Amino acid sequence: MFKFFMKKFLILFAILFNQSMFANENISKLNSLYLNGVLDKESYFDSINNLGIDTTNEIFLNLFTLFSDRVLDIESYERSVVNLINLSENKVNDTSTPKESKNKNSKSYLVESCKGDSAICKQFINDKEPLNFKYENGEVYLDSRVLDDLVKSEPSFTSYLPISFNKKANENNFVITATILHIQGVMINFSLKGYLEDNDFYMTKLGMRVNSQELVDATLKEK
Repeated sequence: MFKFFMKKFLILFAILFNQSMFANENISKLNSLYLNGVLDKESYFDSINNLGIDTTNEIFLNLFTLFSDRVLDIESYERSVVNLINLSENKVNDTSTPKESKNKNSKSYLVESCKGDSAICKQFINDKEPLNFKYENGEVYLDSRVLDDLVKSEPSFTSYLPISFNKKANENNFVITATILHIQGVMINFSLKGYLEDNDFYMTKLGMRVNSQELVDATLKEK
């Protein structure tokens, strides 16, 4: 569903990048000290750790390498680090594709109706490539191959965060969250909502945000 859409969506990024976004002041100071040679790498990493960033995290290490190699400019790097700090305050479990099991239930969904950005909604509805889900051990998993393909095919996407499944105790409703990271520090957030019933699952909604800006609220239907 996302492959062709993402190519079109890059045009929207060009507009979003010009929006005014400010990085954390402490991070800016640390980056300046590191670039000017006042802080060595070890001291810099210790200081970043104290701000809430796991410096062993693969996403951070990729961002730091791009920044150190001058591929990623300082403003984009700072925005990305701030976003990682915000995300670390609400950690979720990694629900990457599980091992095969006898008790699985797979379904595919398409967008039925859509509100929000008209161009994106039109593409979602016209796109016939489904989103694939699997139910196993009380949780619903999004097939991560769609995200793998996006990151591999689009150089401006650096990676994506672990896909998360969240459901409150004693409730049937759940949400699956997928976040793609852009080289300019922008985060593309997808939320896929559904509910569990009688050892089965049903997907209902697809939401999309770029950083804090909501772009799409769509209804899903089973293929």
